[in-house]
Amino acid sequence: SHDRGPIPGARAKLFDHPWSVLIQHRNKDGEARFHCGGALISNRYVITAAHCIMGMKKSWTITQVRIGEWNLRTDPDCSNERPDGYLECADRVQDIAIQKVTIPSNYSGPGSAEVQQDIALLRLARRVEFNSAVAPICLPLDLELRNELHVESGRFFESGWGKTIDAGGTDLKMNYFSAGVPRGVCREKYPHVNVGEGHICATPQQEADTCRGDSGGPLMFRHSKGALFLVGVASVRKGCAITGEPAVYTNVGYFVDWIVDNLEP
Repeated sequence: SHDRGPIPGARAKLFDHPWSVLIQHRNKDGEARFHCGGALISNRYVITAAHCIMGMKKSWTITQVRIGEWNLRTDPDCSNERPDGYLECADRVQDIAIQKVTIPSNYSGPGSAEVQQDIALLRLARRVEFNSAVAPICLPLDLELRNELHVESGRFFESGWGKTIDAGGTDLKMNYFSAGVPRGVCREKYPHVNVGEGHICATPQQEADTCRGDSGGPLMFRHSKGALFLVGVASVRKGCAITGEPAVYTNVGYFVDWIVDNLEP
């Protein structure tokens, strides 16, 4: 049931994309905010963007990850969208502290105009409890899958609350379609980024008046056998309300070896 395709710009169903997480930062006054998203890849690890950790103002510190969220206003979350009208409820959200952050040593950093190696691995302080609203997404480890994935023409899915470093987004998780475009298109739009094989470029396939996903959030691709895979991490986009503009994602397949090499038991 987790792999139903989203409707363009539609509100996500209660148990859609159970690997979508929110990353919380706290400032010196103790105020907490979600500035980014990420994807759960195991019971101990989340993948997000390096700029979500390194690109924050000094007053904000990364603190924890929220897992199993749908509607930020309620906990537990409940929905009566089933055809029989039955009220379904998810388990309460899990807020888990971050034990360790790993970023590639050659990440270009927020001070650079280039955007290279914009990926981060978050090790959680304890194991996540899986349930109907919490499950990991697959990584593109399989060469057969990577051959099937045409990054410059593929059809992708995004999901998130629109949380970014400079935008508050929405309270409800949303689903979107995106279509891959040639990297050359992104090079014209973002000449400073130095777009290459470490990136995927995709354009949203609908009008949307909010950010279509989260900074650091997942770009997903459906394998011909049905499962969704994490293929991109939201990295660079031209503001939230601009439609029809491509966004740049870190190419997860390009970093698979780095991810696996940095996982601990």
